[in-house]
Amino acid sequence: MAITSVDVDKAKIEEAKRILSAGSAREAIDMALDVVLALNHQQAVLDDMKAHPMTVEQRRATVIDYPDSDTSVA
Repeated sequence: MAITSVDVDKAKIEEAKRILSAGSAREAIDMALDVVLALNHQQAVLDDMKAHPMTVEQRRATVIDYPDSDTSVA
């Protein structure tokens, strides 16, 4: 892992440590980055869902087969 040196507001780090139950500033920053990346991925999934609305049949189905995917959602 690369070492990066940055100036970070101590109050923000302390608040992030508290919110995330992190033991160190490094852990808080790493966890916060994980949250940002997860939220970005989640937003991309939601945007894709909006772009491809389900049909009435899909909404009523117990299992949905997606034509462009190797997976099903139950």
